[in-house]
Amino acid sequence: MKTILGLTALFAIPLVYSSELTISGSIHKPGFTGVNAKLSIYQNGGLTTQVWYQPQKIDSSCTEDCTLEIVYDNNKAIRFNSKEMIYKHGGQIYSIEYTSDKYILDGCQGVQDCNYYILPFKFKVIEIAVT
Repeated sequence: MKTILGLTALFAIPLVYSSELTISGSIHKPGFTGVNAKLSIYQNGGLTTQVWYQPQKIDSSCTEDCTLEIVYDNNKAIRFNSKEMIYKHGGQIYSIEYTSDKYILDGCQGVQDCNYYILPFKFKVIEIAVT
């Protein structure tokens, strides 16, 4: 009887697993594409997203260092300005600073009026699964 109760309790306890995921990529506006920017996202080194898209202002009245949005993969979105990127993964929202390789063309007041920028990012996420 105690053995049966012990086994029942063992199988009723959920197991928790975690893994570390490295997310990296860039937002790149090369200047020759008109208004489009390229968003590339890698997870653990594998390319998961690569789209060309025209970033849209979040606040149309903004004039300096505006936050822009790129929509990709069935209504997923990232928001960004010249200082940071807002990224949603697994129901969590992350505010990510760019790596030291960030480049914005001289004379630009922000990304909204700039014809050339490279905004690279890299961060780690801990994913937790309960079974």
